[in-house]
Amino acid sequence: RKSRPDTSQLHQTLDRSTNHIGNNHRLRELRSPISEMANEANRDTFLEIQGRMIEITGKLKQLQTQIRGKEGEKKRAFLTLEELKQLSEDTNTYKSIVTRFVLESKSVLMNEQEQKFKDSETAIASLQSSKEYLERQMAEVENNLRELLQLDPGIKFAI
Repeated sequence: RKSRPDTSQLHQTLDRSTNHIGNNHRLRELRSPISEMANEANRDTFLEIQGRMIEITGKLKQLQTQIRGKEGEKKRAFLTLEELKQLSEDTNTYKSIVTRFVLESKSVLMNEQEQKFKDSETAIASLQSSKEYLERQMAEVENNLRELLQLDPGIKFAI
């Protein structure tokens, strides 16, 4: 948590400007304990909203990375299926297992690739719904931040 900035210079400037205008009562009102508590509460709220926004942004980036990965898996499965379809049924096909290759029938490999393709589609759909949920949360947090800034425009200078 950041420490509060030194506001003594600001208060001195306010003192000088209000002395010229003759609004000392306004300065006292600004410095009242209730006003300072409200400012502190607004500052804490701002920091909480800011933290939430950072958290959601991180989760969104993570989800986008996962979606890209699943889309790559889906594309590889699709392209592998397309290549397997062009082969005759009696062609020797091999499955890669770590550093070895095992002889497998074409139908087994096609079934595995079809399953990978379907699993990727399901995972992408799930990740997309999670992404939409986080985007709604982000919009809500942004709205809360806008409301706070409208309520206390000076909060952006206090942070």
